[in-house]
Amino acid sequence: MLVGVGSGNGVFTASEIWRSPRLRASNGPVVYRDGFLYGFTGPQLLCLNADTAEIVWRERTGAGTLIALGDHLMVLGDGTGELRAVPVTPTGFSAVSSTRVLDEGARAVTGPSYADGRLFVRNLKEIVALRFQ
Repeated sequence: MLVGVGSGNGVFTASEIWRSPRLRASNGPVVYRDGFLYGFTGPQLLCLNADTAEIVWRERTGAGTLIALGDHLMVLGDGTGELRAVPVTPTGFSAVSSTRVLDEGARAVTGPSYADGRLFVRNLKEIVALRFQ
């Protein structure tokens, strides 16, 4: 659901702009960038037009979580331990790098996080810090 929030005379108001079953991000955030939303619906990563909720592209990646880091999405597979860097663009999905950073098999239900030059990824059994320079 996209909700518009406004204010006037010291009072905030909220109204529904659109509602869609297309984006069901239960384990991670949805990333907004330049008028588009990026997030998961089950085993698919989607790009939606934020104004209309229309699907721009979808890629069967398997379930996962993500964050935006610079001009890329950092996509962590749920159960695969695979981390992919994907340009944040509505023109399509194209991973520029992919590597297994966690052992396969354990669920990764917490999204990646970034602090002080390090990307932290974890699953239910382990955590890894990756340094970015």
